[in-house]
Amino acid sequence: MADSTDGQAKAIEPFLTKQEAAKILGVHPGSLCRMPIPFYKIGKWVRYRISDLEEYIDSRRVDPLEKDPKIQKEIKDRLAKDNLALIKSKSKDTKKKKGK
Repeated sequence: MADSTDGQAKAIEPFLTKQEAAKILGVHPGSLCRMPIPFYKIGKWVRYRISDLEEYIDSRRVDPLEKDPKIQKEIKDRLAKDNLALIKSKSKDTKKKKGK
């Protein structure tokens, strides 16, 4: 184990086999070679790190609200309508307080 700068030992992340990595991702082991995931070649064996798989999974995240312009417009319109209603209600409350 290598020492880190604060004097504590740094844990080495264990390697995963191709089969273990494929199981985590839910793909066939042969599919891994076509995926842009870093791997380590140790002798004749290919190994993966869980942190690399996590980074790959995070990079594949898709937020459908960000992709659909129609949904984006509906959200903006709804927020604008809600904000307008809130402003009007505050305005009415202020007028009522001033009238007392």
